[in-house]
Amino acid sequence: MTKISRYILSISFVSLLLLFFFYYLINNLRAFRIIENISASNIIILILLNLTIAIINGASMNITIASHKVNLSFNEYTSISVLSSFGNIFLPFQGGIGLRAVYFKSRYNLNYTLFISSLAGNYIIIFNVISIFGLIVMYVLYLRGIYNTTISIIYIVMLIGSIYFIFCYPIKFYFIPFSGIKNRIQIIIDGWLVIKKSVRNIIYLYILTCLNFSISIFIMYTEFKMLQITDTEGLPITFLQSTFIYLITTLSLFINLTPASLGIREGLVILTSNIVNISPSYALAVTILDRIINFSLLLVLAYPASRFLKNNQRKQQEKGIL
Repeated sequence: MTKISRYILSISFVSLLLLFFFYYLINNLRAFRIIENISASNIIILILLNLTIAIINGASMNITIASHKVNLSFNEYTSISVLSSFGNIFLPFQGGIGLRAVYFKSRYNLNYTLFISSLAGNYIIIFNVISIFGLIVMYVLYLRGIYNTTISIIYIVMLIGSIYFIFCYPIKFYFIPFSGIKNRIQIIIDGWLVIKKSVRNIIYLYILTCLNFSISIFIMYTEFKMLQITDTEGLPITFLQSTFIYLITTLSLFINLTPASLGIREGLVILTSNIVNISPSYALAVTILDRIINFSLLLVLAYPASRFLKNNQRKQQEKGIL
């Protein structure tokens, strides 16, 4: 599938999702109005927590590309993280990755393929952490009489697959008939083979990924509390329920059809929130609030981040001239 056809498919898919969510919003308007009740102080707290996530993502990227002898400053990797997230949402063709690649090529002369491969390799750690978190949550839910076979199987497959790639030498996926999928898997494997050369970097990436997920889960739990949402039995939303909903949203990484998984993430929440006795409309309200906070933060920080990186590039060019 070409980039143009994929972009057309993505636009069409987003359009259909927007129509569906507009219809869903009209029919559940009362549930979404609770977002209006959030206070300014709570918004500031959520913005700061989301900024922390952006910083952690930047630090993870810094460790990932360290194998190519590129060491970024705090301001630099935070700015790149912000612009990358901005590009993934507001630009076509996963523009965030393109922005990063162009910057590293011009600033550090880092080969585009090496850069993409290194970032992709980190997904093995991400999938491994998701599966471990997910299976722990599903086991605790099972002890409480809640079980879902499909979701449990997804986490088991993710765990087995990620463990295989971590501890075994990956095979070539010649048997996969779809070249696009085969190439993406191979890029991830190539990147992982570079990352695994440093045990210290792997440990750092695991710590940062777990910290990222823990803060993200806390953000979702906090949003439920701030909106004073209760479950279908009238009980306050627990940390376990929030963890389940967040981990479900991470599965949208596998369905990369829309910018920042717009609509995919929300659709997964609608389909699965009833498993943990949360009304789909209220769960969707929380994910929409999360989107609004994140979008607002990126819109505010995108310009100063781009100015900082442009100044860095200009200084590099001036040094080259001298």
